[in-house]
Amino acid sequence: PTPTPTPVPSLFTSGTYTGNGTDNRPFTGIGFTPDVVIIKGNTNQAAVIRTSSMTGDNSKPLVGATALSTNRIQSLDSDGFTLGTHDTVNKDGITYYWMAFKTAPGQMTVGTYSGNGTAGSVTALGFSPAYVMVLSAANYNAVQRSTAMPSTFYFDSDSGTANSITSLNADGFSVANNSRVNSRGITYYYVAWK
Repeated sequence: PTPTPTPVPSLFTSGTYTGNGTDNRPFTGIGFTPDVVIIKGNTNQAAVIRTSSMTGDNSKPLVGATALSTNRIQSLDSDGFTLGTHDTVNKDGITYYWMAFKTAPGQMTVGTYSGNGTAGSVTALGFSPAYVMVLSAANYNAVQRSTAMPSTFYFDSDSGTANSITSLNADGFSVANNSRVNSRGITYYYVAWK
């Protein structure tokens, strides 16, 4: 008999929409509950990210030393996401581009850790990451590092720094005591891909 293929769940999708300035604007039909949504308008506004680890009405601008902010990506929902009225995600007449990701064991994960001001490691990701984002809840720049990058970089103009995400490891990543990744008492959100 011919084997029946096992359906592979969708883990990524993307699309566009036009802003209309309406609060609590839902987007549905993406096919899964996203764990990460990134939105960038066709303007000079910063891109915005929200992970399923973030609570309340919070998301993080990817450019600038900005804390978690409200009224942008308000929630991640069972088949999509909901927007607020902020210009970075829903200004009337602006075209926006979005990406949505679903976590998968051994492929992608999201999480949080509490900064302690001492160099250390985030472990038990279930894989060796090839790319990691760290997003501070406080007024610190979001940062990123991949296996191809010689150091950690902001999402805007930056020449890199050696004392943020210091390495990508067999089952996680290491951070220095830099405020962007490890200030005492600050919550940090991360996204890691294999």
